[in-house]
Amino acid sequence: TVLLDCITLWVSNILFSLPDPENLSAFESAVRRETEALLDVIRSSGCRWVVVSGETGLGGIDLRLGRNYCDGLGLANQLIAAQAREAFLVVAGRLLKLEE
Repeated sequence: TVLLDCITLWVSNILFSLPDPENLSAFESAVRRETEALLDVIRSSGCRWVVVSGETGLGGIDLRLGRNYCDGLGLANQLIAAQAREAFLVVAGRLLKLEE
């Protein structure tokens, strides 16, 4: 089993590696490209993977950079969850199974 913790920090590293972090289109393209590469590694590894990510979009976000980050993280989370056998949201120590 491989534990990958955490997608939240990984996506912020993608964001701040860009020449213009406020360019949402470039950021989403980079997130999509990097996430697909990660999913290729996961699919080819033959291991069981547990991937951990935070949920940052549940509160109010007033800065453009923050909104872009939340959108990019949401994209990564969606792409990963779409390939997962199971996906869960943990809130206040409670486990909620996410359905398709």
